[in-house]
Amino acid sequence: MKAHLEGMQILSAKDLAMADPWMLRKTFSVVIEKTARELAGTACLELDEVEPPRQEICCSRMFGKRLTELGPIKEAVATYMMRASEKLRAQGSVCKKIRVSIRTGMFNPDEAKYANGALVHSNLPVAIAPIRGLSAAFHVAGHRPQMHGRLAI
Repeated sequence: MKAHLEGMQILSAKDLAMADPWMLRKTFSVVIEKTARELAGTACLELDEVEPPRQEICCSRMFGKRLTELGPIKEAVATYMMRASEKLRAQGSVCKKIRVSIRTGMFNPDEAKYANGALVHSNLPVAIAPIRGLSAAFHVAGHRPQMHGRLAI
């Protein structure tokens, strides 16, 4: 493509911006034509091509080993909730509710299966609300969670 552009005396972005867009489309593709039009100052990006902000942000994690104590799980939930809140801030969003879930491994036939979750309103600081939800979900003794997740709604 570089050789073809050079053969048409298009050596810089300025040259591409000044080139005939229809000739570029015919010779190359609609992508090159739109690039040239954008360089010339014409917006070619359709409104539906811009990705809207996400309505849900999920951060989940598999533990490296089975956990039976609530402390390390709370620490992991707080860390991943901070990641979710960074994603929320990056897109300029807020959330009303946070879903915290926990489950054991689902593929070990010798292990009891357990999965539970809690939906909490996020009027509390970002790390406290999911931990309260986790405490509600983690009420059955004897299970060893393998995964937890948070979903900011």
